[in-house]
Amino acid sequence: MNVEFLKKVKKLAECGVGGEKTNAEELLKKLIKKYNISPGELEADTERRWYKIPFRGQHEKTIVSQCAFKVFGGVEEEWEKLKGYYLRGKMYIYCTKLEYAEIAALCEFYRACFNRDLKIFTDAFVQKNRLFPERPPPEKKRTKEEEEEVRRIFEMMIGMQEHEIYKQIEQKAR
Repeated sequence: MNVEFLKKVKKLAECGVGGEKTNAEELLKKLIKKYNISPGELEADTERRWYKIPFRGQHEKTIVSQCAFKVFGGVEEEWEKLKGYYLRGKMYIYCTKLEYAEIAALCEFYRACFNRDLKIFTDAFVQKNRLFPERPPPEKKRTKEEEEEVRRIFEMMIGMQEHEIYKQIEQKAR
């Protein structure tokens, strides 16, 4: 969700015709409820305050930071306000309510995408480095989604480096 999109949906809900107007009204209600925004705030969205967005670990911290940077459009003065405001797994952002709603929506979406891709990466890493017993499990019939996931795993494996561990044999001193 971005601020401009939300404003366009509001305008369509006000000026649309027939089913277009009805759908826009329903979508607007759903977005307003989800992000706790009043219709009036769409018009006068200038008040800034501190908002916090939780994250877990360095990867999520990066995702939250990049989502905020994306919303602020790389405006250096705005980005400077974000630096140093990480505290106990939360990022504190000085922004308007609509900017916060947009950042939160982006974070929610990209966290889910990242976690799906991280699972694919982990599976590819395990396969590439053969981190499993020599005897493979019996083959089973896969669904279309499972076949797609296997394809993505093999594609990811192509770009990975294989790692080998060399066992060292120690001789006892006599």
